[in-house]
Amino acid sequence: QQAGGLNNNTDVNQTGDEGLSEVTQGGTSNLATINQGGLDNNSFVVQSGESQLATVNQSGEENTADIEQASLNHTAFIDQIGDFNGSFIVQTAAGSEDNSASSTQGGDENLSEITQSGSDNTATVSQSGDVNDSFLTQTGSGNTATVSQLNDFNSSTINQGGSGNTITVTQGF
Repeated sequence: QQAGGLNNNTDVNQTGDEGLSEVTQGGTSNLATINQGGLDNNSFVVQSGESQLATVNQSGEENTADIEQASLNHTAFIDQIGDFNGSFIVQTAAGSEDNSASSTQGGDENLSEITQSGSDNTATVSQSGDVNDSFLTQTGSGNTATVSQLNDFNSSTINQGGSGNTITVTQGF
């Protein structure tokens, strides 16, 4: 769905059954790509502002991906394999720009929530195994957060502000 934008592009590829993809674009020069297979997977992308890039890859069953982008030049990537996973990326703060977020989840029943405001922040979440939760919030500028949860039943919460901070969380082996 185009919402009064200019030069926006959407590419949706669905295989499998009962999949749902919704893309809403306003602003200028935004790109959304969704590749979705399996059963009953749902993808939602909302883009406004300028030069946003959103990519969703999903397979398995009953996965949900949601990306919301506004302002300028954000990048969001979600890759989910397995069943009952949820990934949510929000990059909508007024005046924010150049934030990058990535959520990669394998296994089942994993949850990833990334919220970014400010500028030049990088968030990377990688979860394998089952029943892992990651909640990551970044404000300020030039911050980097990396979460790796490598087996089952891990949980992490990061609230990162200020400038130029780096945090790495590794759980499991």
